[in-house]
Formats: sequence, C-alpha cells, structure tokens
Amino acid sequence: MKPAAFVCVLLGSLSLATLVAQAAPTPALRAIAIAEDQRRWSDGELRGYLKDGAAVVRARAARAVGRLQDSTSVGALSERVVDPDVAVRREAVFALGQVGHRSARGVLERALGDRDPKVVELAIEALGKLSDKAATPRLLPYLDAKLAGHRTEAAVAMWKLADSTAVPALIAHLREPDPAVRWRVVYALEKCMAPAQIVPAVIPVLADPDPLVRAHAARTLGRQKSPLA
Repeated sequence: MKPAAFVCVLLGSLSLATLVAQAAPTPALRAIAIAEDQRRWSDGELRGYLKDGAAVVRARAARAVGRLQDSTSVGALSERVVDPDVAVRREAVFALGQVGHRSARGVLERALGDRDPKVVELAIEALGKLSDKAATPRLLPYLDAKLAGHRTEAAVAMWKLADSTAVPALIAHLREPDPAVRWRVVYALEKCMAPAQIVPAVIPVLADPDPLVRAHAARTLGRQKSPLA
C-alpha cells in the first residue's frame, strides 16, 4: 500500500480525538492524568476539563471521571452524553456505567437514541450496570436489534439485572442465530430464578451445536435447583 493511501485508511478508521490523544500529551491531558491518579473530583478541576474547548480533552476528562466512580459526577457526565463529538459521547456514556448510579438511568435511556451505534451499545451496557430493573423494558427490544453487538450487550445487561420479568423474552431468543449472542441469552437466564419456565426451555439447549452454549445451558439448569433438571 502506498504511504498516501495508508494515511487515508488510518484517518478513516480513527476519530480526530483519538489521533490527537496519540500525539504528545498536552498540559491539559497531563493535568487530567494527575487529577485522576490523585482521585480528585470535588476540587472542580476535572469538571472544568469536561467543558474544555478541545474534544480530546473532554473525552479524556470523561474517562478519568468515570474511573473515579463518584456518584456526584453524574450530572456533569450527563451533559457530555449530548456532546457534538462522538468520541466524547462514547466516553461519557461508558463513564456513567462505571459510576453505576441509578440517577443516570434517564440520560442513558435517552442515549439509546443516539445516531452512533457504538454510543447505543455502550448505553445498553451501562444501563445493565445500574442494577435498576426499571431499565428492563427499554433494554429487552435490543434482543432483536439488527447489530449483534447490541443484542450481545442486551443479553449481558439482562444477566446483570436478574429481572424475572425478562424470562419470557429471553426464552424466546434461545434460538438466536449468532452463538456468541445465544450463549449470553442462556447466561442471562442463569440469574433469573424461575425454574418452572426456564428448565423446560433450556433442557433442549443441551443439544445445541455450540459447546459454549451447551456449557452455559448445563450451568443454568444447575443453578435453577429444580428436580425437573
């Protein structure tokens, strides 16, 4: 590949924020790293960087704030979920999942409508981390999503939420065509204690052609602690 063509491919595959982040650290990026290392949120420095004029700084600040897992940062991170730069939105949504506070549910549910598929995927993942079963009705439709990544994260979110109201929908997706998604659907049923529904539905999955699906089916049946299994 010619050098010019390689550069074009590289620029097409990386966001501007990523390219800048891979350049020499700026004073702002160094300051963010120090604040993160010292776990400083309350002094307001990271809050200020979340509003910086440079997208790469806002994105890096969001990542740092998420790692601090301070519930008082939810409001500031929520403002960045609608940032004009997609890299910032991704980092903000992921950070809200890391913080894991239920007060973020509303903004994360709105992020499900983002035009960027990765933001949506991260929002599904983050909602699963909140341990708020009220998110279940918004997440279940993603078991039918066109993108496998969305279906995968929806199944994992159901495992984390362990919401028995999701059992019928999960059972309906035991024949999901993608085995990487299918084993996660079985995995999600493991946490839902509803043996009368789950055991008869999962027993046939023991004959699934995928070994990982079969392994999770056996594990799920064992967890149901039912004589039917």
